[in-house]
Amino acid sequence: MTIVAFFILVALAIAVMPMVIPYLLVVYTAVNGISSRHFMDNLKVSIGSVNIFFPDLLYAATVTLAVVGLVRLVSRGRLRSYTPLSKAALFLTIAYFLFFCTKLVSGYFAGQPADTLVRRFALDTQCLYLFIPLLFLKTEATLKRLLYFAIAATLVFPVIQPFLYGSADQVALEIGQHGTLRLGYGNGNLLLMLGVFAFFVWERRLYLSALPLAGIAMLAQRSAFVALALVVALLAFKKKKGLKFLSLVAIAGMLFVGTLLLIQATSSVPVATKAADRVAQTFVDTGTTRARVESIPLLLSAFSKHPWVGYSYDALHGLERTEVHTGLAAGAVSFDMLHPHNFVLSSLVRTGIVGTLLLFSIIGVILLASLRLVRQQEIRRQGMYLFSTALFFVIFGLMNTSFVSAGYVFWMLAGIILWYGNNPSIIGAVAEAPKTDQSSQKPLRILQPARQNRGAP
Repeated sequence: MTIVAFFILVALAIAVMPMVIPYLLVVYTAVNGISSRHFMDNLKVSIGSVNIFFPDLLYAATVTLAVVGLVRLVSRGRLRSYTPLSKAALFLTIAYFLFFCTKLVSGYFAGQPADTLVRRFALDTQCLYLFIPLLFLKTEATLKRLLYFAIAATLVFPVIQPFLYGSADQVALEIGQHGTLRLGYGNGNLLLMLGVFAFFVWERRLYLSALPLAGIAMLAQRSAFVALALVVALLAFKKKKGLKFLSLVAIAGMLFVGTLLLIQATSSVPVATKAADRVAQTFVDTGTTRARVESIPLLLSAFSKHPWVGYSYDALHGLERTEVHTGLAAGAVSFDMLHPHNFVLSSLVRTGIVGTLLLFSIIGVILLASLRLVRQQEIRRQGMYLFSTALFFVIFGLMNTSFVSAGYVFWMLAGIILWYGNNPSIIGAVAEAPKTDQSSQKPLRILQPARQNRGAP
């Protein structure tokens, strides 16, 4: 009954204030990263034989809000005021959603189990999260509060991670990963990078970035650091003060190493030693690396069999049954087909040329829209933050399954980027506001530059 009451309360909160969804997703990502699998598996409401998990509730609310918001947008004639890039992203996203609707219908007539069908469809159409900030965000002050909330989560998350050491889930995970020490689950890297880039972009209290960086190291995914390095180098170029910025990043890096050593010394959890071992394996021909390389020709072969629209939901369901019910060799092949650690290969197999072109077009429009924000001096930092986080997600997605398992992060960022592009009044308000004005009409900015505000990170 407690979980039922919680679900009802969340549903009412979303109905009253749709922008509570991003907050709930931040909380879910954090909780999913540090909670036991038993807890997450039981965070559900059962109606007969149907289980409704917390992400299902958020997705159902998002679908409803997206439909309502789009109807209002068209009926009130507000679409005419949207920028060309926003219109392009809007129509491409709708087309991407309808593309998966055809797969849903064909899966239904193929007799697939309804719960499996709907859950797969929900994972594929997380693009609908784009509409929440785009259609329901009212003021930039809401974004400021959301960012501070996310930053707070990225500072708390690593503090909890050492307490996972020795738990049943952690031990099982370490055995399954051939001794790799992972203190966390799910997509905690995506949560932590939101905090890292906030400190890097605004260059406020940069020493605090050591905590989320240490959290990423304790999650033991090297791909996150590869993506961070690439995006931070681009940030240095965009800031046009590369030497100073990279010096600050180097200091943050040393603080990050010191944080790992401090955690190891105070908790007796070998996070620093294991992190060093993990780095040393980067250029070693490990089983994981070999399996991912060997899966590439397999995936390309699968793509060649269904090049235009990819595998149907019925075919994917058949692969799942193979993975579960057959021996290790066949199961491994099915696993590589279902969970390629590269969103490009995954998209080609699942959606073919048509779906992949739609996805790439949307990503291109979103990144272009964020670059245009960077060129606006008054909101340049906001633009750089949004561009950095969105680009990180794309690069990170080339090395893991995040576009499927946590696509909502990218699509929420995309919606915020488009919202900024549709609100040139924010730029004008910031530009016209006197620098010394402390009245209630002074526009709220996400994080003020260092010389103007010493209180924000």
